[in-house]
Amino acid sequence: MQTRRHLAAALFALAAIAPTAQAGMLDNGSFEDAGYSLPAGSYCYTTYAPLACGSVPGWQGSFQLIQAGSGPWGTPSQQAGFDSSWGGMVGGLQATSEFHQTVTLAAGSYALSWADANRQGYGGEQSYEVLFNGQSLGKFNTKQANGGQWTAQSLQFTASGAGELRFAGLATVDSTTFIDNIALSQVSAVPEPASIALLLAGLGAIGLARRSKR
Repeated sequence: MQTRRHLAAALFALAAIAPTAQAGMLDNGSFEDAGYSLPAGSYCYTTYAPLACGSVPGWQGSFQLIQAGSGPWGTPSQQAGFDSSWGGMVGGLQATSEFHQTVTLAAGSYALSWADANRQGYGGEQSYEVLFNGQSLGKFNTKQANGGQWTAQSLQFTASGAGELRFAGLATVDSTTFIDNIALSQVSAVPEPASIALLLAGLGAIGLARRSKR
């Protein structure tokens, strides 16, 4: 009976340090909750008058909020790879504009995914950078040469505590990257010291019990 108790404790501790999967950690990853009524096919700038539309729930920064069917922006929803399940809005990184969101993360490894595309017929390619707490996670480039199609992007990083996730344009010319369907999920957690100690104690107790029986 005692051995079973120790085994149960060890299994409980093992479950506590096993990889986890948590999704939906970002707010408004597809820029849908604009809080601002845009006419069909229209757009606005969050901080640029006279086209300013104020803040977008979940996001801060100076960027473009664009209807996916906006003709002046090359109609992002008609570019190859666009998924209608993402909704009717996209975020825009024009030249050096940026958007960011603060998230609080438990210690562990995280997966970040999103889709990007290049504005067609205007301004060439657009480069941008993804950062967490000021540390670069990667630089990306959308180009007209590949048809400006929507492309799935992803990366992994480790983090612990509150931090700022930022998408920042790097271009010095007036070009634009569209961003949509941003998602953040936890891949694995860093085990707490108490959980590790409980697991080791349970395994040690099982070993002692087996030796005692012998």
